[in-house]
Amino acid sequence: MNYSTKLIALFSIICVVIISGCAMIGNLGGDAKLANYALASNGASISASDYTRGHSPLTAINGITSSEKWDEGEGWECKFERKQPKTDGWSRLDPRNMLDYGSAWLEVQFNTERLINKSTVYTLDSSQYPAFQYGIKDAWFQIWKEYGWTTVGEIENGAMVSQISKDREPVGGKMVFKFEPTRTDKVRFVVFRSNDFETRSTGSNGRKIDKSVARVVEIQVTGLESVSSKTGAEDENQLETAPDFSLPNLDDEWVRLSTFQGQVVIVTFWAQWSSESTRQVRELNSLYQEYKDKGLMVLGISVDEGGAERIKTFVQNSGLRYPILIANTSTKTKYGGIGKLPTTFVINQEGRIYKSYDSFQGRHILELDIKKLISE
Repeated sequence: MNYSTKLIALFSIICVVIISGCAMIGNLGGDAKLANYALASNGASISASDYTRGHSPLTAINGITSSEKWDEGEGWECKFERKQPKTDGWSRLDPRNMLDYGSAWLEVQFNTERLINKSTVYTLDSSQYPAFQYGIKDAWFQIWKEYGWTTVGEIENGAMVSQISKDREPVGGKMVFKFEPTRTDKVRFVVFRSNDFETRSTGSNGRKIDKSVARVVEIQVTGLESVSSKTGAEDENQLETAPDFSLPNLDDEWVRLSTFQGQVVIVTFWAQWSSESTRQVRELNSLYQEYKDKGLMVLGISVDEGGAERIKTFVQNSGLRYPILIANTSTKTKYGGIGKLPTTFVINQEGRIYKSYDSFQGRHILELDIKKLISE
C-alpha cells in the first residue's frame, strides 16, 4: 500500500468516526423523542369552551401539527366575543380582568397524573393563512394544581412574555411554553384575542367588544419521560374500574351497571331540586337518543329524598327516555360521596372511568367523549 492509498484509508476512517459521533450526539440531545401526553393515542382527551362546526377540538390532539389541511377540518376553531375592561389597557395584574370579559379555551386531560415542563401550541400558520393575520394575539397557558389553575405562560400583543424578565419575543404559528417540572393531570390554553380581532361599540355607553376567532392546530405537552414501549392497552389499564351497582328504576325493576359492559355508559347523579342537574339530564336525553344505536347507554341516578314517586312527574314531563334509577347510600359512597350535583361519569366499553365531571357539562363536551370512545 503506497503513501497516497494510506492517506485515503485514514481519511475514510476519520469521516466514519465523525459521522458516527455526530449521530450519537444527535440521539442524546434535544431531538430525542419525549412522550407527548396530549396525544389522544396516549390516552388524552380534550374539551373546549365551544367550537365551529367542522373544526372539532379532537383534531388538536391527533398529532398533526401542519396547517396545510385547515380547510379540510384539521384544527380547532372557536368564534367568541370579549368585552374590553373599563380601565385603560389590558391589565396583566388582575386575572379577573382577563377571564371575566370573555375568552375561548381548550382543556387537555391526561389519562393519569404526569410530570411536565414544556408545552408547544401550534396555531394556524400557512401561506394561505399566515400567523401574523390569523394567529393568536393574547393568551395564557395554564396547568392545574390542587388549588386551581396556574398561569405558566403568556402571550401579550403577539409576543411571548418572559416569566423572569421584561423581555418580549414575537411568536408565529408555534408557541413554546417552558416552566418548572410540575405534576398535573390537565392543562389549559386560554385565548383572549386573535390577530384578526375586530372591535365594535355597543349600547348607549359605547362599551367596546372585541370579536375574535381562536385557531389551534395542535397542542403538545411533554416532560422528562422518553417515548416508551408501553402499549395502549397498558395505558388503558391505568384507568379506574367503575364500581358496579344494582339500583331500582321508576318501575321498581333492578338495573345493574355491569350489564352494559361493551357499551359507552354515562352515569349522572342528579336531583330535581338542582337546576344544573335538571339541565344535565335533559341534555343527556338528546345525546342518548342520537347515540343509543351506536353503543351509548345513559343512566340517571336520582339522589332525591322520597324515591320514585317524587320524581316521576318531572321525568315524564321532560320526556326522558333513558333509565332513571334511585340512589342508595352504598352507591353514592362508591362514587366518592357525590358532594356536588350534577356529578357525571363517562365509562368506557371495558367498564373503566374515562372521564368524570362535578358540574354541568354542555352537549358539545360530552359528545366529544362519546365520539372518541365509540370510534376506538
